[in-house]
Amino acid sequence: MMRHGLATIAWCLGLALALALAVPRLGLGHIQSVVWPADIHAFSQLPGGDVDVAILGSSRASFGLSPSALDRCLGEGLGRPTRTVNLARTFTTGFGAHRTWQTALAGDKRPRVLVLAVGPEFFDERNPQLPASLGQLATLGDLPQTLARVRSLDDLSGALRPLVRGIEVLPIALAHRDDEEAWLRWMMLHHGGGQFCFEDGDAQEGCRTNNRSVQTQLRNRWQTAVVDQLPGLAEVRYGDHTLGGGMVEAHTEALLAEARAADVPVLFVKLPLHRTWLDHTPDAVESAWSTHMERLGQREGVALHDAHTRRWITKRSLFIDPDHLGPKGSEALSDEVCRQSLLPLLAAQEG
Repeated sequence: MMRHGLATIAWCLGLALALALAVPRLGLGHIQSVVWPADIHAFSQLPGGDVDVAILGSSRASFGLSPSALDRCLGEGLGRPTRTVNLARTFTTGFGAHRTWQTALAGDKRPRVLVLAVGPEFFDERNPQLPASLGQLATLGDLPQTLARVRSLDDLSGALRPLVRGIEVLPIALAHRDDEEAWLRWMMLHHGGGQFCFEDGDAQEGCRTNNRSVQTQLRNRWQTAVVDQLPGLAEVRYGDHTLGGGMVEAHTEALLAEARAADVPVLFVKLPLHRTWLDHTPDAVESAWSTHMERLGQREGVALHDAHTRRWITKRSLFIDPDHLGPKGSEALSDEVCRQSLLPLLAAQEG
């Protein structure tokens, strides 16, 4: 009986490992039960070539930088059509950005410029959402690293989840559950991703409808954040904020090195957070992560666009909640980043 039980366990483990290896080879590696905020799987199915700007970061990057607004500005400045994509993922750290760079932006999908739109969590070795990110993006080859950082049951669960992710992904793909949020696919295929789009001509009304819909769906986010997030923000989000010395730093540096080797300039965009959010963020965290980012950028030759200024952080009308921009803020920030930082980088490449 025990031998039969062990054989069953071994068979199940073998099946799980086989599926974990097969899923990325079948082109299903970006399918997950939660595709928000970007349908990276839809992007992975598109033909490669001619990506001018790729944006990586967290949900703040998805709300804050609109590919269609950037392309409108870049097209005017460069005198040609451009293609920008936003592949932001919720709670992305340097680890998640590196994994997306290695998979979704590999080969002929390498961009001319890579934007890392960042906040304090991007560099945090103890980001409380990192276990979930590891569970979604880590590979079997990451197991030695992920197991080495285990300090809690959440860490262990995230580290071991790649063993069973193939079993999770295959039913989602077969049932087409990844298509349930059709507007995400529409945004990616027609407007490069992100939350908001800004187009002229026939596409204008579709974008206005989309932007109003997002605002309507999230109309209570500000109050929800004030009641549910902000009181415990310092402890829950930043209580164990740790910079450097771990896998997040290692993957961030690897990403910058690989971009440099591919002759892809990188731009850090320091995203704005509203004063309401900052009032609940420990001063030591804000100072430490900003200094860490600036030193890393100087050492690695990464340009910086700092949008974390008084112009932004004090204007409630630009935000949909205390740490995410709304459509008005997204359009304005995209235009600012384009004109001040991206146009010079792309123009320099084109000589």
